[in-house]
Amino acid sequence: MMYTIYMWYVAKLKKYYLGSTLGKDPYYTHSSKDEEFCSLVPNSARPQVERKEFLDKLERGEIGGISRKIIYRGDCGILCDTIEKKEQMIRDIEDEYLKNREEKCWDRYFNITSHAIGSEIKLDYIPHEGRKLQPNGQYSYQGYHKLRRQAELSYNRGLERVRRKKLGMRKKYGTDNDEVIHGVGTLENF
Repeated sequence: MMYTIYMWYVAKLKKYYLGSTLGKDPYYTHSSKDEEFCSLVPNSARPQVERKEFLDKLERGEIGGISRKIIYRGDCGILCDTIEKKEQMIRDIEDEYLKNREEKCWDRYFNITSHAIGSEIKLDYIPHEGRKLQPNGQYSYQGYHKLRRQAELSYNRGLERVRRKKLGMRKKYGTDNDEVIHGVGTLENF
């Protein structure tokens, strides 16, 4: 997972958008709510197919006057030993950049606030594919809970397969100990 701070530039309006991504979605574009900017660059609430098509066209040079530049990429250093600390660190760096731009040339930016939007969202680990942005700007976690239940069922099925295998070994050999059934092998005799 590569944390990234990026900057979009729209030449015909001579305006920028500064944002960050945690690197979970390869087709992440931005999370801006500015209607003018969203009409030019699809935001990440749009379907992934639409964003992929836009980014592919941008890379091939079919879209003129819009560019994206990566201004910071990294995992925020080895001092951040947890995902939450790294996510908070990238938001803090983005906040610094936004505050700098607010002081100097805020009228040339599509950004609505001078702080990272992600800092308002809970830092609990929620898979990106499990969240859905609602029209009111809040996230719905129904997809997350569905994914969690599926993962739990899959895990329990795996435990059940192991239990059945051990039960079959007990019936056939009188034990489920692999060392007794298969023997203990070493390479000392060779």
